[in-house]
Amino acid sequence: MKGSDDESNSPSAAAKAPVPIIWVGAPIDEADMEEEEAKGAEADPNPKAEAEAEADATAIGMEEAEEAAEDPHVELEPREEGVMVSRPVMPEVYVPGDVLHIYSHRGVYHAVWVPFDFVDLGEIKPLPNMLKDHAANSVWEALREVCAVRKATEVPPAWVPYDAAAVCSCCDAAFTWASTLQSKAQEARDKHNCRACGNLVCAPCSSQRVSLPQYGLLEPSRVCDKCYYTLFEL
Repeated sequence: MKGSDDESNSPSAAAKAPVPIIWVGAPIDEADMEEEEAKGAEADPNPKAEAEAEADATAIGMEEAEEAAEDPHVELEPREEGVMVSRPVMPEVYVPGDVLHIYSHRGVYHAVWVPFDFVDLGEIKPLPNMLKDHAANSVWEALREVCAVRKATEVPPAWVPYDAAAVCSCCDAAFTWASTLQSKAQEARDKHNCRACGNLVCAPCSSQRVSLPQYGLLEPSRVCDKCYYTLFEL
């Protein structure tokens, strides 16, 4: 678009003349532009706006339903009864083959092969040390002890049950004498069986650790002060 030679050469005219807009192609109608913008908005919806609109519609629907339920002149449509879906039957899962069951008796580990449907293993109660006991290193150490116990020359002594003694066999004091709490639960935590004699002792009287190869305990194990100083003459 060009003006006349006089207007284009005049400085005042160049300053006052509006900047021309040159459209390439056919002229665009404003109605067509609005239609194109509407199509673009439909093709690229705003998720946030859709979520807000859906929430508003849900709220309005709930309000209308509550008003209709309170109005005695409005007949509500009967609700459709839910359909009970049958629960799928899951297959029973078993460990393939036999299971090597490692257990402790009188302070030493034993192992025995049991079938996969062994009753005692049908229900496993979670314990604080369960994950640690099933770690690879713990299983390896337990198997080493099983082999040592099978080669041992003596059978470990029987353990005194927890409910058979009220005082320590070494100091004759209550098991909780060194603890802040004096509850039954704390008493059970403070009772320990000596691996050498099997008697119940408190924690301060069983702080020594000695290996007992005659029982298959190659690693240092808990023994009471009486066994530590008398039997071993240390």
